Amino acid sequence: MKNNSIKNSQLIGFFNASKHAHAAEFYTRTEFKDEKSVISLITLKTKVAPAEPITLLRQKLCAALLLSRLYKVFSISLRKNIPFHFYFQLYTGLSLHGTAGFLPVVII
Repeated sequence: MKNNSIKNSQLIGFFNASKHAHAAEFYTRTEFKDEKSVISLITLKTKVAPAEPITLLRQKLCAALLLSRLYKVFSISLRKNIPFHFYFQLYTGLSLHGTAGFLPVVII
């Protein structure tokens, strides 16, 4: 598909963590004038949790930091002004504060 057929592009970042590791990744979502969309993985970074135990909330914060660092490096090389969205699940953080139930993905 040619560049002139692109209707809209978005940069989407997502991070998550477990007690064993945390990860951050970026995708692009490109919408074309013929109403087709393509989602492509751009970059992915993972880190294994340290040997000493840390809380899951801290792991998620490390994942958020990893995503922000990836964005900083990626945005320097990006020549176009593309809107970006970061996604994560807030369930773990709120469950530690007594909120029960599943919460949806949050957009920041």
